[in-house]
Amino acid sequence: MAKLWESCYPYVFAIIFGVMVYFFGWEISDVNKFDLILNATVTLSSIIIAFLGTMISILLTLTNAKVMQRIRDNGAHNTLTAYISQAIVAGLILVIYSMTLFMFMDYEGKYANILLIAFVLLITFLFFSSYRIMYVISNILKSVLNEQRQGEQESSPVFRPSINRDSHNQD
Repeated sequence: MAKLWESCYPYVFAIIFGVMVYFFGWEISDVNKFDLILNATVTLSSIIIAFLGTMISILLTLTNAKVMQRIRDNGAHNTLTAYISQAIVAGLILVIYSMTLFMFMDYEGKYANILLIAFVLLITFLFFSSYRIMYVISNILKSVLNEQRQGEQESSPVFRPSINRDSHNQD
């Protein structure tokens, strides 16, 4: 059940927030300073996409770690890849949609509510899918660090001779 919730909650929250916008009947013209929100959305989405790209490169360096081998052995690497790609694709779609919405900023026609609903769906999905993958990746990194710490503790002790410099001067 927890696995199902983990894979579905970005969709669930996006739908909940989209339905709220629909029932309140909000339109683009109801949002104050919507142009600034669109600018910030493009910037934030770009930062998230870049961060996720960096996370991919970090994961590639961990391919020999035990935790990554366990992920592969359990078939979870497909889920991990899907989570990353969902967040990146959502970010790209949101950036394109936000830039397109600049043309409809003053629109008050029959589709103004639908335009805002789509925006809220996309931004909510990006937020929760990004949170999900960051949470999963942070748990992987914690496991890798714990493995390294355990490996250091289990390694054979290193002989460190004690040299007393004063004993050489007394002869």
